[in-house]
Amino acid sequence: MGGKPSRPKREKEKKRDDDDDAKRKKEIVRVASVPGLRYVPNLLDEETHDLVVRFVRAQLQLGREQKLSGATYTPIPPKWDKRSQGREMLQYGTYTHSNRVYDHEIEVEPLPEILRTMVVERLAALGVFGEETKSESGATEASSSPSSSSRAEEGKGERDLFMPDSCTVNVYRKGQWLPPHVDNPNFKRPFCTVSLLADEMCIFGRGIVWHPGLDESGDGSAGASLPEESWYDMANTLEGEECRVVCEKNSAIILDGESGDVYEHAVLPVRAEGGRISLTFRKRDRDEAAVKKRTEETEKWRAEYREKRKTAYGATKPEVVHVETERARIARERLERKKAKEARKLETLARKQRELEMAEERRKEKEEKKKSKEPKPKTHKECLPVPEGLLKNGVDDANDKKENNDDDDDKNKNSSIVNKMPEVEREYVQKVYDVVAKQWHGTRYRSWPAIEKFVANQPKNGFVADIGCGNGKNMHDVVKGGGTVVGMDFSYGLIEICAEQGFEVQVADALMVPYRSRVFDYALNIAVLHHISSEERRVRMCEETLRVVKVGGVALFCAWAYEQDKGGVSGHDFLAQDVLVPFHKRPIAKGMQPDEQKELDDEMVREGKAPSHGEINREKHTVVYQRYCHVYKEGELEKLFEKIPGCEVEASYFDFGNWCVEVRVTE
Repeated sequence: MGGKPSRPKREKEKKRDDDDDAKRKKEIVRVASVPGLRYVPNLLDEETHDLVVRFVRAQLQLGREQKLSGATYTPIPPKWDKRSQGREMLQYGTYTHSNRVYDHEIEVEPLPEILRTMVVERLAALGVFGEETKSESGATEASSSPSSSSRAEEGKGERDLFMPDSCTVNVYRKGQWLPPHVDNPNFKRPFCTVSLLADEMCIFGRGIVWHPGLDESGDGSAGASLPEESWYDMANTLEGEECRVVCEKNSAIILDGESGDVYEHAVLPVRAEGGRISLTFRKRDRDEAAVKKRTEETEKWRAEYREKRKTAYGATKPEVVHVETERARIARERLERKKAKEARKLETLARKQRELEMAEERRKEKEEKKKSKEPKPKTHKECLPVPEGLLKNGVDDANDKKENNDDDDDKNKNSSIVNKMPEVEREYVQKVYDVVAKQWHGTRYRSWPAIEKFVANQPKNGFVADIGCGNGKNMHDVVKGGGTVVGMDFSYGLIEICAEQGFEVQVADALMVPYRSRVFDYALNIAVLHHISSEERRVRMCEETLRVVKVGGVALFCAWAYEQDKGGVSGHDFLAQDVLVPFHKRPIAKGMQPDEQKELDDEMVREGKAPSHGEINREKHTVVYQRYCHVYKEGELEKLFEKIPGCEVEASYFDFGNWCVEVRVTE
């Protein structure tokens, strides 16, 4: 009751299975008219058939939903589907296309276990396939259920058996067909095709002249010129046809020798309402010499068959003449379009050549005029180094006071010294932006690409700090993404512009950020670091920005790059890392002279609201103010964060003449 069957019973069942295999083996039919072609009826029983069909349909649905690996699933190309040529495909083990094999370039899933156990093992039991084994001498031997002598009976001689590693599943709808072709020479022989769902017709021959419009070149019309019923009329034999095989449901055909390498085979339009499924099992041949020999053989026959069809299609049959006339028209129109395109191309080249010649003539004329005139002073956008001594103001005092301070009070004093704004930053940065704020705002209205991308990748409803917000151009991106942003800057003029736009902002120093620690989801620090005059102050400013960001949050720092030749758009040529960058302030009113503008600015100087170093440039009709900048070399920006604990640089890149780093707060 429920135990294992007795030994006599198990042996009896095994004997019955062996008898069934032997009976099925005796049913293998050799097709005499096509050498090497064999036919196996009733390979699968109905239960196995239904299981395999359900598996294929499930895989097909996964493929349509793009849930299978790589190119395992292939839909019907539109141009083929239009004329019912082709079928949906599933390829396991090896990907092929147009008789080319892609071993490593294109990924497909391996041969499924259900096909191996339910189909391949039955074929192996018939001696079609078998496991390869190694003899003691190292030679490859074949093992399968039948003896090797039975292989000889099937015309296979002493050839070694093998187990297939690939399967191509073709899923045909009603009316779909496959043109004559010789199978891919990159696979070993024999190979085997199993038919499911319906009985359908397969044609074998050499140089089959396919129905007009359905030749393998794919240039024909969208349908056959003969009625579908006549395709299955056995009396209506095609030229080059030598045999027709009805591939019954659950049957298999085995192609070996000439049937696989010399003969073509084709599938007539499927008649069954439910369509047809075929499973073709093959093994990739790794013997390069054998593949080369087989390829040369098949290509020779393919060339002969193509020439035969070409000659046949040139005959005078009415239906063929119609097709060929249409093809001739298409070819003529294609040639005319090609000639017209070439003519336009030559005309374009001639026009460009004329334009180049005219441009060269204008250039020579300008050169001659320059030689006849006195040379004008060069107007390069060179940014000169900071005058000697300007940076020492406040820095040396800080360094002197930092020496020999060991207690907490001294450390607090050192912190105050670092936080104190040096005169070079007050005169050449803060006051400059106050006096040029409105004009500066008119030329800065959009974020750089790197900033837009960074903000887009952050939490959409985040709480954001913009440290050194300037005129608020970067704050717009945060608001558009659904976030909330607050900003601060030490320029009164720029903060007024932000407030006019409705942003929540305040005047503050970036080294003493007036926000609580760990409250923001992320932070922006854009174009601020290059206005800080010492390394100690740069580190302190970075610490302050990171302090207000939550653990796990990130801050983006961007500063001007020294290497403007890498793709900078500013047009500046930095002659040193610490430079003065001129800003040309135009008069605020139409018709106002630079001298009048300078007088207005001088009133602000006396009030301590404007820089005192402005100079009039009469050639450009402006008042020139210098901005202090420290431009960064590659890798320099990242080193600042090596001195700050609890953070990690996640990305570093060059964007629009700036070095950018994304820094994550880790603790």
